[in-house]
Amino acid sequence: MTRPLHLLVIDGYARAARDELEAGGATIAATLYERMLLRHAPAGSTVDILFPSDPGAEMPQGAALANYDGLAWTGCSLCVTDESPEVQSQVDLQKKAFAEGVPGFGSCWAAQIAVVAAGGDVTPNPRGREMGLARKIHLTADGRDHPMYEGKPAVFDAFTSHDDEVTGVPDGARVLSSNAWTRVQSVHVKSNNTEFWGLQYHPEYDLYEMARLTWCRAEKLARLGFFVDATDCHRHVEKLEALHADPARKDLAWQLGIDTDVMDAEIRQMEVKNWIRSLLVLFVVLASPALAQFNYDEAKVPKYTLPDPLLCAGGTRVTTREQWTKTRRPELLRAFERHVYGRMPGRPAGMRFETRGVQEDALGGAATRKEIVVHLGPGDQAPKIEILLWVPNAAAKPAPAFLGLNFYGNASTHADPGITLSTQWTRNNKKFGVVKNRATNASRGVRQSRWPAEMIIARGYALATVFYGDIDPDFHDGFANGVHPLFPMKGEAGRAPDAWGSISAWAWGLSRALDALDKDPDIDGTRVAVVGHSRLGKTALWAGASDPRFALVISNDSGCGGAALSRRAFGETVARINQAFPHWFCRNFHRFGGREGELPVDQHQLIALCAPRPCLVSSAAADGWADPRGEFLSLVGAHPVYALFGTNGLPDQIWPKPGTTILGALSYHLRPGKHDATSEDWKAFLACADRHLAKK
Repeated sequence: MTRPLHLLVIDGYARAARDELEAGGATIAATLYERMLLRHAPAGSTVDILFPSDPGAEMPQGAALANYDGLAWTGCSLCVTDESPEVQSQVDLQKKAFAEGVPGFGSCWAAQIAVVAAGGDVTPNPRGREMGLARKIHLTADGRDHPMYEGKPAVFDAFTSHDDEVTGVPDGARVLSSNAWTRVQSVHVKSNNTEFWGLQYHPEYDLYEMARLTWCRAEKLARLGFFVDATDCHRHVEKLEALHADPARKDLAWQLGIDTDVMDAEIRQMEVKNWIRSLLVLFVVLASPALAQFNYDEAKVPKYTLPDPLLCAGGTRVTTREQWTKTRRPELLRAFERHVYGRMPGRPAGMRFETRGVQEDALGGAATRKEIVVHLGPGDQAPKIEILLWVPNAAAKPAPAFLGLNFYGNASTHADPGITLSTQWTRNNKKFGVVKNRATNASRGVRQSRWPAEMIIARGYALATVFYGDIDPDFHDGFANGVHPLFPMKGEAGRAPDAWGSISAWAWGLSRALDALDKDPDIDGTRVAVVGHSRLGKTALWAGASDPRFALVISNDSGCGGAALSRRAFGETVARINQAFPHWFCRNFHRFGGREGELPVDQHQLIALCAPRPCLVSSAAADGWADPRGEFLSLVGAHPVYALFGTNGLPDQIWPKPGTTILGALSYHLRPGKHDATSEDWKAFLACADRHLAKK
């Protein structure tokens, strides 16, 4: 049941300014905001009002900021650029809200207050005052993918009244919309892990309130050249009021240039509605022990029922392999595309491969090292993927191989000085020898413990790895970089809600790397295992599920969105992962934060999509964040599909003790220790590969 919200409206207008508005027939900002919030909030919600500019102003009933579910700031006639006590006190109030973790929303002055409180800049708009309707506000790439704008047109008009504008967004902030007059029409500010959604325009105003505010500002607007004189302004006000009284007046709507994005309250206030929805999701996630973002207590796991992997959407039960292959598997694959990872495109036109840097006596003569460049389009400027490949010299050719993505560039996987340093996007981490957009020699071998090339080569397997930043940078850039621009996926109002996120992009890149390995004479393309750790373990599972050419699928510590059951809400949850990494999954997945039980799919079905090919899930006993028990239970849930194919599936369905490896068509490895990929994990990977990839 939806819980009522307790909200605080902060109206920064001084008392004299509020009196002026009421004298002109306008409603004060606090009342407009109160009405708007209660219109969209659950029944029983309450709104308190604070006027911080009033002398001796105190919190209502002595309440603390942290007692509120959210703060909503109205517009204000003050200027953030003024160094007055009234302004500074309100900046300090928002700083306190950030510090205490209270989410915020607001219009005009509100966006500017939040930006300044988080360390950004606001200055007078050099183009002067923006008044009346802000025309052709368009969503940025970040805005099209932001939950505040779900259901909003990609281009719209909105009422506005301001002299200043945001000129410097603070660290971590994202500009969500813009127009020709004001670059920042809305902004997402994040400080101390607390979010503020700020608009430069005013969804709380309808045509009548627009008219009355314009009437109150008639003399000023005439001086600024908006009208010939006050009488001219009053005639404009009369038209606004007449259209408000009779919205069917097409003549007035045409003369004033006003459309449904301003007339229809549902469209005009969509941002507010979505903010209220975000508060309700946040409340469910934080307030319910069973759905807490950091639950490590098995007693608090919610009761759940897993969707049956063998039950089709129409109610037909799969009883044959043919039914699975032709009906149920495609149905499940589409469901994961639509609700979790997003749709992937096919191979790009003009893709080509280039081999370079061949050294036949690498690793002390045990291996041949080479690099394969996958050009994803014609010309040298097309995006490219660089594969580092080690091939065992002593093994029969073509050899089976492991393929996986790495976090810090190919050179980070081994200290060999012949490996090319990455010049693509890299994590800015001096400890690992990488700075913005390039790796340094200090990065060589910093993650070698996760890639034991000598051990793998000695067992007769090749090892191929790709830096995941070659495919898509791991930050929320509005999908402007990496491979996403090669295949823009649009919906009716911007980027489609099932368009691919970064995990799908990385999985797609693994398939392109497999294309290259399949062409290499040293590699048996029918015996390639895809492997990944953490977020790249999620990627390996999705790659293996969506590309049946991978002969073995291995995920290590993949957790939420990977091998762990979402419905357990143990460790990291759907809400938490989408909040921290909004670019990993498709936008539809964000809807299920705190509502995991409503997901049409769960991760046991993702593993089932690999059937009958073998799949190994590896966990670390002390890695509660990734929910090792939930990862094991996904294998248990996938077992019926593997049994359908006549395999032994998961041979032992009792969660084992740390230090155990269960080998079957479905395999499980539980290592003592924390979140990492170690040589002990690789011993399990190799044992599984020996079972399934060795030639008979």
